[in-house]
Amino acid sequence: MKGLFKGAPVIIFIGSNHFPNVKALQFIEQDLALKLKNYYFLIIGSVCNSVSKAPPQNVLLFNTLNETFKDALFRVADVAINPIITGSGSNVKLAEYFGRKIPVVSTPFGARGYEITNGTHAIICSLNEFANKIPPLIKSSNLKLNLVNNAFDYVEQELTWNSLAKQYQNALKSVTK
Repeated sequence: MKGLFKGAPVIIFIGSNHFPNVKALQFIEQDLALKLKNYYFLIIGSVCNSVSKAPPQNVLLFNTLNETFKDALFRVADVAINPIITGSGSNVKLAEYFGRKIPVVSTPFGARGYEITNGTHAIICSLNEFANKIPPLIKSSNLKLNLVNNAFDYVEQELTWNSLAKQYQNALKSVTK
């Protein structure tokens, strides 16, 4: 399937049709995709419903997909992005990216709620830096490998059901003492 993109780098973004994701998609369409014209941007989720005009040719909209198709697109992705600048709660998409072992570029706001470090678990930068941070990340197999391994370890230690249950159990023990 990677052959469909003729060797071009593939960047993935997932999101629901929720205002912070709509703003992120607008950033991708109106800024990032124009700066990185030789990259493909795969957009997955109901956020695709927010597009009012034809996106740039390197932005491909997939809307809501079943898990089989979604998995196939994740397998061809070189990088996942999280250009979120507003909203509440933690970004579940970040945990999904980490769990799928895809290197991530995120804003600091997009990484909120996660105890992660720039350059260790993800590349964390401002929106203005995305276009400059993505190409070197894609080219550096060592950096990609370090990021995905550290991020996956973080998910395993902090975000699996077993680890969350243990954290909850410890919290209950501390309250009942």
